[in-house]
Amino acid sequence: MRKIIFIIISLIVTQALFSQVRMRTAKNCNCKFNTNASFTWNGACKNGYCNGYGTIQWYGKNGKKTGKIVGHVKNGKSEGFCIMYYSDGTKLFEGNFVNDKRNGHGIYYYADGSKYDGEWVDDLKNGKGTMYNSNGAISFQGEFADDNELVEEAESATTLTDIEIQDLLEDFCEDYYSSCFSGRKYIWHSLNVINIEYKENNVIKVTGRHSYKGSYNITYDNMDYYVYITIGTNETTIEFHKKAKADLFHPSDYWEECS
Repeated sequence: MRKIIFIIISLIVTQALFSQVRMRTAKNCNCKFNTNASFTWNGACKNGYCNGYGTIQWYGKNGKKTGKIVGHVKNGKSEGFCIMYYSDGTKLFEGNFVNDKRNGHGIYYYADGSKYDGEWVDDLKNGKGTMYNSNGAISFQGEFADDNELVEEAESATTLTDIEIQDLLEDFCEDYYSSCFSGRKYIWHSLNVINIEYKENNVIKVTGRHSYKGSYNITYDNMDYYVYITIGTNETTIEFHKKAKADLFHPSDYWEECS
């Protein structure tokens, strides 16, 4: 019986150690991050781990910069919207992370100039997505499973690419967010697209999360939103709904609208 208990305890300890095996301390501070490579951290620390918004800069064995990631970190792992860069400064990936893995919407830029714009689950292409070749033309659009192309979508007159929708909403928030939502300030590039649904009458419904600064400069992260994009003959209209935190006038979280 004691031998069995000892084996179980040993397995638990081994698993705990294995989960931390990649944690490495930064060159310029005592913060840890989940990586095997040498790195510096420009950001805050919490309980000995990189935490919050900042920049991880990686270095090779020769001390030269090899790439970086800019974005949100939690307990030494990427968590939330981040942008990764190649060593030459060009984008490698931009999108959402959960527990240090690509999850949700993201765009991967391949070295040959092609790219994937779509959904991810645990670092693999899963769900709806679009592949572009190096000259920007669509090579595949449809469903992916575990990095493999499955069923291609039929073309639609109202279809916008994921990156077009992302850019459209970013521009809308930059131009109208503060005036629509009583001086609240949208946090640039915090908007994550989780789902895109094409409806009748040239209407696209988009749902996701975003972050903003409210009264007293308080930051509210990962707040829900949903948007109706109507594509007209002469113009495109946007109806933006966002979740707001409870306050003196609202006993619980509530929805606000901007159009």
